[in-house]
Amino acid sequence: MKIMLRSDQMRHSQANRDFRIQKTQTQLRQALMTLLQTQHMSQISVADLTREAGITRSTFYLHYADKNEFVDQVGNELQEAFFKHVIAYTYTTEINAFPVMNLERTFAFLAESHQDYLLIDQALDGQFSTRIDHEVERLLKLFAAENDLVAVTSEPPIEMVIQYMVTSHMGFIRQWLDSGMIYSAPYMAKMLKALGEVHTPGLERLNDFFIAR
Repeated sequence: MKIMLRSDQMRHSQANRDFRIQKTQTQLRQALMTLLQTQHMSQISVADLTREAGITRSTFYLHYADKNEFVDQVGNELQEAFFKHVIAYTYTTEINAFPVMNLERTFAFLAESHQDYLLIDQALDGQFSTRIDHEVERLLKLFAAENDLVAVTSEPPIEMVIQYMVTSHMGFIRQWLDSGMIYSAPYMAKMLKALGEVHTPGLERLNDFFIAR
């Protein structure tokens, strides 16, 4: 007979709890996306979510304080998945690294998950898109700092150039989503890379943050 040590039992028990938590969160997220296809977030209650997910309200409140916290966490999870997929890091030295944003991966990821992206943005009253833009801006500023561009004196100033790049790139991507994704991800990445270049003297290196593929 196989004897399970106490430490093994504890790990097994923790793994089972983690699986149940993940299963519950997945069921609730799927329920949210289903309900958002026909209802506004203000019309959806915790009772609606739990009924659609096939779980009890008490189970819901074991994980979330209220509906708003749940929706906010779903947004955070989608944002984390997005950036994990589209951002890579390039090393300038053995220690310092700077981020780059892969445009083809960006278009491909959104082509696959555009419905969830649009629905959660609706649920959060447009704040999901704003969060994405702010994070892209933060990463572009990190790229500028790691490439010694922050101290560059330019006209327009670097802060304005960074804001313009974020707005133009993310706006271009959203327009593609809104228009039904007519063109392929590789083609859109190539076009955006060509159209999105800035030519401010001393700041041309910023263009390398956005890579076509």
